[in-house]
Amino acid sequence: MAQTATTKKSAAPAKVAREAATRSGRPLQNFKGAAEYTGLAEQYLRRLVGEKRIPYIKMSPGKQGRIYFDPDRLDEWITSHGVDVEQA
Repeated sequence: MAQTATTKKSAAPAKVAREAATRSGRPLQNFKGAAEYTGLAEQYLRRLVGEKRIPYIKMSPGKQGRIYFDPDRLDEWITSHGVDVEQA
């Protein structure tokens, strides 16, 4: 009797990325989630990514790779771009 091999399909890379936990246990964010989290427009985030001015994670190589943001690294980025105000 021939035995059929059953293969378990792996989850789609995008789903795995969204469910991946960061150091603090918060899930990675896509552009929409990162925009809501930071208060910045999605289009502006895309420009920052294109200029490599914001930390991001690219899940696959090439132009079509999916981009995700680690909330912990976004927190660090926001903090590092703050402006101290002198009190009079």
